[in-house]
Amino acid sequence: MKTRIASLALLALFVPMLTGCGKEPTAPTAAQTAPAPPPASSVKFDFSFFQRTGGAAMAAAHPNGVEESMSKSNWINAAVRVIYINLSVADLFTAPVQALDAALSTTPTLGDDGWYVWNYAFTDNGHNVSLRLRARIDGAVVSWQMYASDPQATPALNNFLWFTGESRLNNDRGFWVFNDRRDAKTVAVARLEWNNISETRRSLIFRNVEAGGVDEGDQLEYRVDNSIVSVLFHDASAAQDADITWNEMTGTGSLRVPDYNGGLRACWDERQENMTCPAEVQ
Repeated sequence: MKTRIASLALLALFVPMLTGCGKEPTAPTAAQTAPAPPPASSVKFDFSFFQRTGGAAMAAAHPNGVEESMSKSNWINAAVRVIYINLSVADLFTAPVQALDAALSTTPTLGDDGWYVWNYAFTDNGHNVSLRLRARIDGAVVSWQMYASDPQATPALNNFLWFTGESRLNNDRGFWVFNDRRDAKTVAVARLEWNNISETRRSLIFRNVEAGGVDEGDQLEYRVDNSIVSVLFHDASAAQDADITWNEMTGTGSLRVPDYNGGLRACWDERQENMTCPAEVQ
């Protein structure tokens, strides 16, 4: 289970510079209340279970997986894959989250065109970066646009449309679309759909939408249903599906991937020891 997302490198462009920039948003002073931003869960993949159960250390010790004979091989194999997903997908959304927090720490202005605008600027290591967040309410839907400028970047960024999105006023669902620069053109490379019924019932669906790219159509789905968390991956080019599921309360879980255990589901128990899969999870 893998995905190549070099096309999303721009998502991480401002991570070093934005760290620590976000502050608590101030109350808007515009005559009409500005829309509330989507919740953090709209871009949050939570893989802390594998941290709590020692998965990161085991993944580092066994970066290529483990032998079938090891008593925790199923769980460790899952941990290696989840750590990779965290590094290659989830961490890329740190910069957009920080950019939103930074922009929303300022007071918006309401233009005659109905768009609220937040402006945030900072300097770091010779880069003069400015962010411009726009939002407009249309009935029960809020449209979002984030522009970024960095004259010292190579090539220079000038009012680049970094990402766009839509959310509902009650913030129960929405989507984000992230762009990259290709030959001086703005190209959509990733779409992140989110559903936030509650903190314990939510989902994220990441899709590679780079037209003509080698990974176009690849999809990563993250779901939380009370204590059950699952990650499902679709490799479009290989027409293969894989999944990892775990129970946050009991510590049990399973994985089913084409290149492990003959493609059959493999399970672990409360101690993360290998076990025979129950009939209901086969």
